[in-house]
Amino acid sequence: MIFSPAQNLVGYLDRLRYILYTHSVSMNLSPEYVLHGLLYNQPMHGYELHQIIQREFSQVWYISQSQAYNILNRLISQGMLDAERLPGEGTPERHLLHLTEKGKTHFETWLKTPPHAGTPTIRTEFITRLAFAQQKFPELLPAILSDQEKLVRDQLNKLEDQYRTMQDDSFANQIALELRIRSLSDIAEWLSDLATRYT
Repeated sequence: MIFSPAQNLVGYLDRLRYILYTHSVSMNLSPEYVLHGLLYNQPMHGYELHQIIQREFSQVWYISQSQAYNILNRLISQGMLDAERLPGEGTPERHLLHLTEKGKTHFETWLKTPPHAGTPTIRTEFITRLAFAQQKFPELLPAILSDQEKLVRDQLNKLEDQYRTMQDDSFANQIALELRIRSLSDIAEWLSDLATRYT
């Protein structure tokens, strides 16, 4: 036997923690707010929504058509969307999707709440938030940018403090933390540049 039962259990628990973490991250980074934002001012069909996401958010989100329909169905069941049935003449029945008042309120709250200061959330959720603010609520841009930059710089300060007081001499831990610091430093500068350009 290569590993003892205790080692096997520790390995299993580590893998389970990783699966739960990645699942929670993927759940939190859902493209549902892209759908909210596109439906905010006008109703659309599901296929049309998917086409717009592919055209306008392809560098931000990858979402298959089936994933889009699954999210739309969930939002309908949560009362965020209404689906108006349109009879088809010689074609399958289609649904025109409307954002409900509950959905609008949910979207507006999300728009004003800065996401976590991690690179994946900046690359997806923050860019989505900024794009819709620029299109629909440009008066929110200064606050969105300054709030996000503050969160990023606060997180950057924590990581730099952690790096200075590292007790672990692990090479992997050291360079991983250096990468996180470098990434957040670049993001902070990028946010500052965006604020100069768009506010």
